[in-house]
Amino acid sequence: MLAYPEGLPTPQREGYGFDPVSPMTSTKLVSGRSERRRAFVSTPTVATVTWLLTAPEARLFEGWFEYVLLSGSLPFECPLLTPMGLEPYRANFVDIYSGPVLVGVDLWRFSAQLSPVSYTHLRAHETCADL
Repeated sequence: MLAYPEGLPTPQREGYGFDPVSPMTSTKLVSGRSERRRAFVSTPTVATVTWLLTAPEARLFEGWFEYVLLSGSLPFECPLLTPMGLEPYRANFVDIYSGPVLVGVDLWRFSAQLSPVSYTHLRAHETCADL
């Protein structure tokens, strides 16, 4: 598994978050009502991330994206902070990153959307035990 480069910082807190894709689908009934049901169990999630990098880190990030991940097309393992803690996740870039944008005197901001392959939740018995 390809890895996020050692030495690069984890994403910034500002704007960091996860957006799950709705697992529900609906069927329109003849009566005009809709019947809703779960379409899939493993809900796809998109993480919005931003990195603030020095010039050498920015060069490493761009080179890694282009030449190691083949323009971001390959999956990789990276640390992501979730309510479960900071854990390694297998992820893909949804599309190419935004940036670099100059911040201050000599820092560069990159933003991207990542799709973790499996976003970890508590299991049903763990969740029900806490209720």
